[in-house]
Amino acid sequence: VFRPGLPLKDPVTGKVIGYESVYLGRVKLVLADKSGGSSAHVFTVVSAKEEMGVGDRLFAVPPAAILHYARHTPDQPVDTRIASIYGGVTNAGQNQIVTINRGKKDGIDIGTVLQLSRAGATIIDKTEGRKEAIKLPDTDYGSLFIFRVFKNISYGLIMQVTDSVQIGDVAKSPE
Repeated sequence: VFRPGLPLKDPVTGKVIGYESVYLGRVKLVLADKSGGSSAHVFTVVSAKEEMGVGDRLFAVPPAAILHYARHTPDQPVDTRIASIYGGVTNAGQNQIVTINRGKKDGIDIGTVLQLSRAGATIIDKTEGRKEAIKLPDTDYGSLFIFRVFKNISYGLIMQVTDSVQIGDVAKSPE
């Protein structure tokens, strides 16, 4: 059972790159209308993460595929951004899930490991009477393991981090 979610927007372009639904739980079909009429089917809740209600959507559980997660660096240079944090929060930490704004069409695949970093701020250098803008270096603070890939977006598990992950942070090829 899923609840339709909000659109996922690319933090760089602002374009919609996908829609994320909220997982609510699992139900099991108990009684089906076999007459082809308009009567309702009856379900039993097997597990619930959140309350289920009118307007929520049912999807058949796909067959479980056996996947082998071989960690590897990307085949080509990758520069992505954190597009969302699963659960709708603004900061994430180790073992949480995030969405990035790149997918299969950009060379991302299951097992890709990316380096997390935050763009350095631009400050005004006021030393010795100067007033020029300088950019501070980017700060690397962790790693991201990609475990689910779609055409335009991918989901990753935050591995080791020394800072909180924020929407807009960079996920790039490790150096």
